[in-house]
Amino acid sequence: MLALYDANGNGLPRGGDDPLDEAELYEELLTSFARREVDKTGPGALPENELTQRAEQELQRLSLVAFAALNRRRQWVSTAELDEDLTALLGRRSVDASGFRAPLGPAEVALGRFFFVQRAQSVRDGRVLSTYEFLHATFGEYLVMRLALHVLTSLLTDRPTLSLGTSHIDDHLAYALLSYAPLSSRQILRFGESMVRRIPDRERERLAHQLVRVLDQHVTRTDDPHPEYRPARIRTSSRHGIYGANLILVVLLLTESITADKVFPGSPDPVSAWHRHVLLWRSSFDEEQWTDFALSISVRRGQTEGVRTLEVRLRSGELPPPDPLDMYWLYQQPQDDFAYWSRSYWDELWHKTDVSGGTNDSVVRHAIDPVMEWLGPAVTTFTASGLGQPATSVAHDLLRLLIGTHTGLTADEVTTLYLRVDRALTFLPPDSPLQGPVTRLLADMLHRDRSILPPGTVLALAQCPPATPALRERLRRALFRENAAGRPT
Repeated sequence: MLALYDANGNGLPRGGDDPLDEAELYEELLTSFARREVDKTGPGALPENELTQRAEQELQRLSLVAFAALNRRRQWVSTAELDEDLTALLGRRSVDASGFRAPLGPAEVALGRFFFVQRAQSVRDGRVLSTYEFLHATFGEYLVMRLALHVLTSLLTDRPTLSLGTSHIDDHLAYALLSYAPLSSRQILRFGESMVRRIPDRERERLAHQLVRVLDQHVTRTDDPHPEYRPARIRTSSRHGIYGANLILVVLLLTESITADKVFPGSPDPVSAWHRHVLLWRSSFDEEQWTDFALSISVRRGQTEGVRTLEVRLRSGELPPPDPLDMYWLYQQPQDDFAYWSRSYWDELWHKTDVSGGTNDSVVRHAIDPVMEWLGPAVTTFTASGLGQPATSVAHDLLRLLIGTHTGLTADEVTTLYLRVDRALTFLPPDSPLQGPVTRLLADMLHRDRSILPPGTVLALAQCPPATPALRERLRRALFRENAAGRPT
């Protein structure tokens, strides 16, 4: 394989100057080899259409081998396991409806002649045990995506018996194959991005729409169309989650991006529907699978005519920090020049992160524990610095002030943060548990930052209403330098 690439990693040219990309190169290589083997082992010279059909059957059988390994989370599969899978999916004879028309034979016959499938044997208790593994893992990854797109594209030919009402889409084979392992693992999506470019635009659009319908239909699935196909023992709920996640990944391959309202067109709150589905997907994965899936997509939040939106797309390139969150968006609050709201359940948020556990959530909880312990109500107290400005929590602004002045915040940004915290203190009742600790923190930080604040900001903050005269005096001393006469300057 490596010999087929030049020093720059480019594929061989396809008749002109345009190089083959990796997926096209694999297609050319595997198809030509399958045709050669079929022609060599056939009864005689075959007509072109039959040669093409039989070569395709060989590649589909190889693709099932790739799924057999992927769905077991291994790089190899035993002969016995492969025979079980082929029998469960195809039966003892050919299944015309699935497109696999070649007679089902032993795995050794199906695979032994392909140079890119490596066979290993051992003898145990007098029995010969065989396993198969692709010579390079990317062969299997390519074949997985190739068959996944073939099976899903075939859903476009599904025709309802009646044109009235909503028809049921027969996605039985797709569910069987795509409900055990996410397509976001390894290099599978990279091949998918290349393959979908060869699908005409109109067909891509139709297929994406059809897969959204399948996702909606799948929510109430109770059947198991291939009960004998069991490459791994996992919960039924996990299979539902993995299948839904894979459908979304293929939709994103086809569309590049999609909004939550198009994924869940019947939902009164598509953003919340996305969140609930993500929780199901996450619970269906192990930590490595969840990481691969989460890193393969990115989300962007926005608003259209006062309705919040969420756009999802495949991620590529460097991993950027997430876009800043706007509490207006999160709490669906109307923007107001005098925006201020607070929620009392900060302690419940803290407790729920402890209950959910897991390494990732616990690491974040560990970092935020001091804030929750000493400034818990500040986590769910929100305000904005003016109309058209994002809303943030007091805890968020205090942390940015504490850390950000040493890490590149501009004077204007620092000023905005101080004024926003000042605004929150103005709204807080005098007996609020936040008045004391927030004012003390402000006093310490103002003493540090007063030289970079504009005079107008200093005067505004001097009027900040802390809970007691002693705290007010501390804040004023932090703001003003004493001259020799004892007067503030």
